[in-house]
Amino acid sequence: MTITHAVSQSLSRKNPILKREFKYQRFVIQRSRSGILWIGLAVLMVFPALIASVIYSIATLLNLLPIVLFYDIPTSFHAYPGVLILMMNLSLYPVVTLVTLALARGSIAREKKGRTWSILRVTTINNWQLVLGKWWASFKGLNGDHMMVIVLRVGLAAYYIGFLLPSIHGTLDEITAPYALYFAAITPLLVLQAFFDALLTAAIGVIAAVPDEAVGTVTTSAVLMLRFVMVLLVGVWIVQIMNTLRFSLTTALIIAIGGTVITGILVILGLGFAYYLLEQT
Repeated sequence: MTITHAVSQSLSRKNPILKREFKYQRFVIQRSRSGILWIGLAVLMVFPALIASVIYSIATLLNLLPIVLFYDIPTSFHAYPGVLILMMNLSLYPVVTLVTLALARGSIAREKKGRTWSILRVTTINNWQLVLGKWWASFKGLNGDHMMVIVLRVGLAAYYIGFLLPSIHGTLDEITAPYALYFAAITPLLVLQAFFDALLTAAIGVIAAVPDEAVGTVTTSAVLMLRFVMVLLVGVWIVQIMNTLRFSLTTALIIAIGGTVITGILVILGLGFAYYLLEQT
């Protein structure tokens, strides 16, 4: 069986691990969010930022945002949604990353605790189906949360490109630029990288759970530290793209493409490493 066929089969409805794990993940998530307090807090904190992100994204594409002098921004109405979008980006992304890691790691740790992991290993289910089933179900179980992270990230880019960047240019030397084009060019790469980033998180969670208990604690700590270093690097990557847009769209696109490609490669390497660990245990 080739790797391509194994991946295709593992992500299809023929994979019993994927179907069972996804049902369990949805059950856990729905149970943990059933409280009225949780729903109220989520709506209060996330929903306004999501609405603001959508509004600024549309306004940037249609060139509807006014140019406000950079030093007048703190007293402008636009300062409030800007702070809201930024704070929700800084808070939601690490939280969703942590929850995805926990779900992916728990998908295997639960099997080991219930003593069903060894049974799965001796069935006709191959190791690729185990790895990819646990990985994809852990990602898919939080697809709504990942989508919110993407919307907020796009909203932050729209706020910067459509509102802040013209203000910065206007106070420097009256430079004008096709800001809608900037946003349209950068956004697909931000979305794709965020998608790969979520897949990478799930893959790292699987890696953390595969080793035996003797080294499991050390491995878990190591991958958690590694993942949060990556979170910081993603933040640096986004800041670098936005900063470079002040001077060159081409250079910003190169940085954006580079980060997206690297993240995609890391997903493949992560899944391959998880498979390798499973083969060795």
